[in-house]
Amino acid sequence: MKKVFTLLVLMFTALSVNSQTIPNAGFENWTTTQLIVPSPNSWFTLNLLGLSSFTFPVTKSTDKHSGSFAAKCETVSLQLVDTIPAQVFPGLIALGDFDLLTQTGGFGVPFTSRPDSMVFWAKSNLLGGDSAIAYVQLSKWNNSLNSQDMIATGGIFFTENYSSFKRFSVPLTYNSSSTSDSLSIGFMSGSTLGSYIIVDDVSFIYNSLDVKELADDSKSIEIFPNPVNEELSIRVQNDENVEIVNSLGVRISSLKLKKGTVTKLQTESYSNGLYFIKNGSGSTVKFIVRH
Repeated sequence: MKKVFTLLVLMFTALSVNSQTIPNAGFENWTTTQLIVPSPNSWFTLNLLGLSSFTFPVTKSTDKHSGSFAAKCETVSLQLVDTIPAQVFPGLIALGDFDLLTQTGGFGVPFTSRPDSMVFWAKSNLLGGDSAIAYVQLSKWNNSLNSQDMIATGGIFFTENYSSFKRFSVPLTYNSSSTSDSLSIGFMSGSTLGSYIIVDDVSFIYNSLDVKELADDSKSIEIFPNPVNEELSIRVQNDENVEIVNSLGVRISSLKLKKGTVTKLQTESYSNGLYFIKNGSGSTVKFIVRH
């Protein structure tokens, strides 16, 4: 499976112009091409290979996390030519406009931001110890070498089955301070016939500060970003038991924090508004949730 992951990475050669968004991130928009082949707009699939058998590795799913649709990526058996035995193909979906028939277009979209991590929601049915893949890459065109320089990468394998949608986070590891010009994202079901994942609501999380930038040791509790949307990072100078309290003084949750460790607080379910983090010695910091 890791060999397939390597091939997936090598496929992602992207374009170069300015943009900051993931197109069709909720897989709401689909187009039927070649009369019968369904395809999610702005995403590449191997669906054209299933034209002769009317079997498609990526299909529009009404089983979704939000909105009306999601993308179901399923490993299927396709017989491309009558004289050749059927072959197994994964449900692969990759950001880009590459046309398998004309061999035109490319993988990836223009992008110049520096997100902290990619978030998506997925259900899975992976058979026989199979594993699914999620991958994200930021790159920049190098005119001197006539190739893409890698700015950041992130990827996860997951092997468990989830009957309801689960939130996944893919941290990005940066190996360059340069600004990217291209974004590539890919998802793929396993190598076992019948394995599938259903993917929905792909997004990015942006932190205003990197963990390394938290250097003010005079503060007993440090947080970032603020305001926060989905994920708040908290660092303390000593082991602490803290409480999360809303603006009415109602305790939302309690946390045990370790000295020097950055703890992630998921805030996507919090209502918009003002919240406080309080420790046992009376220190308090406030943060704002803004979705």
